[in-house]
Amino acid sequence: VNGGGMRRSLPKGDVSFSTAYTVLPFANVLIELRLSGRQILEVLEDAVANHLARNGSDGSHPYAAGLRWDLDMSRPRGSRFTKVDIQSRADGEWQTLDSATTDTLVTSDYLAMGGDGYSTLATIHLAGGSVNTYLNYTQTFVDYLLAQDRVSRPAAADYSHRTVIDRAGRRPP
Repeated sequence: VNGGGMRRSLPKGDVSFSTAYTVLPFANVLIELRLSGRQILEVLEDAVANHLARNGSDGSHPYAAGLRWDLDMSRPRGSRFTKVDIQSRADGEWQTLDSATTDTLVTSDYLAMGGDGYSTLATIHLAGGSVNTYLNYTQTFVDYLLAQDRVSRPAAADYSHRTVIDRAGRRPP
């Protein structure tokens, strides 16, 4: 997802459908794309390049479930992301992202069509390398919440950003 797609944090306590739409307020659908590890890295680089070009606008900044990385925005494009790991859906174990291995990525139709600078996704999508699930983005979030007994903040080890260095070479607080 992109930072601009989430408009507020999920509040503590009971969550209504209306509340879910304040977190994810857009009428997007989910798109599945098959990407190589190399393409996943290109997508991440696209997002951060757009974020940096827009003077720190966090709209395009990437976040993910099942993918984590170290990010150094002071480095040139192509070398900003290191120690990129992907989580196995089969056993939940983390492994180093293999540039040659193909994985399934699920995102919004907005990003799949290149919104917020996600041009690599647009290239794949427009070439027919995607499947429209026709599942409403926010409804799937609500369905997930309903299927859980309770939800809580993920473990720090599961955050997409393990470390971040800003464009000035500093680690943000």
